[in-house]
Formats: sequence, structure tokens, C-alpha cells
Amino acid sequence: PAIDLYHLPEKVLRKIYSSPIPYDGPLSSEHTEYIGKPWQVFWQQNCYMAVDCLGICKYHTVFLGATLPNFEDWPKVIYYNTGLEFTPEEIWEVSERCNNIERLFNLREGLEREDPVKGDTLNHRYFDEPLKRGAPDIIGLTIDRKKFKKMVDEFYEHNGWDKKGVPTPETLRRLGLDQEPAHLL
Repeated sequence: PAIDLYHLPEKVLRKIYSSPIPYDGPLSSEHTEYIGKPWQVFWQQNCYMAVDCLGICKYHTVFLGATLPNFEDWPKVIYYNTGLEFTPEEIWEVSERCNNIERLFNLREGLEREDPVKGDTLNHRYFDEPLKRGAPDIIGLTIDRKKFKKMVDEFYEHNGWDKKGVPTPETLRRLGLDQEPAHLL
């Protein structure tokens, strides 16, 4: 996310990435760091899904700045526009539910973790060829394949998915999706 470019101190990152769901694991605003990124990607995924569900432009959210609207602010937006009351945690759960429905759809359509075209991986060039363009601090770097796979494992774990990226029965039950026909296909 664009917010990484600000190199925010951990205290600020903790405020952002620990709401509405508490998180006490590692965080880093260093965009080349591997540690902590799976949670940040998981959180951002849910943030963007919430924004999509609300019809808000993500550029007017915490995506671009630590003080811009986030899960704590959106219940007010919903209430003032509709009279409906939601908690930040309920908005998070809606986001998780939508992300899991999307995941189930993608799995049904053949997405597999290791598929080089449709999978949860990067083009081999990111792992094998040093970057020739971009920010000065990334030129000449490659992505460590082993660390990347570990990050994907952690990301799946945060989502409640198994090692293949399939939502677990517990996750589907928790989100009320265990009876949805999409996962039976």
C-alpha cells in the first residue's frame, strides 16, 4: 500500500493494523521487509473490501495516510447515510465474508497456489532477475522465493485457509458460509 512509502514508526502502524482486530505480531513500514507483511496484506485486503462494499474511493482512506478514515470511522458514515448501525468488527466480518466468497469463486475457476499464471505467486522474474527500475532502494534486488512462500503461508493462516489456500470448514462456519453452494462446486 502507498502508506508504506511514509516509513511510519511502529507505534503508528500498530494503531492502524490493530483495529478493529487486535494484532500484536511484528510490523514494518520498510517495503522490502518480509516480517509482518502477511498481516498487513491481510488487513489491507479487508480494508479494500470494506471500501468496495461501502462504495468509497480507497484513496480517501487509510490507504494513503494514517489519519484518513478507517474501520473506526465507517460505522458513522453508514449510520449518517442509512440509519443502520454497524460496529467496526461487523464491517470487518462483512469484508472477510466477501473475501472468502471471492476466494471460493476463484478456487472453483481453477486458481491454485502454485499455478504460475493464476496462482498466489509472482512471475518468476521477480525471484530470478534483479530489478532494473523502480525506487533506488530496490534496484538490483530480487524477492527471496523461500521467504515469499512463508509469507503466503502466513497470509493464508490469517485468512483461515489451509496450505493450499482453501478456506477451512471452521472459517466457513464462522462466517456463515458453510451452507453456501459455491464451496460445494
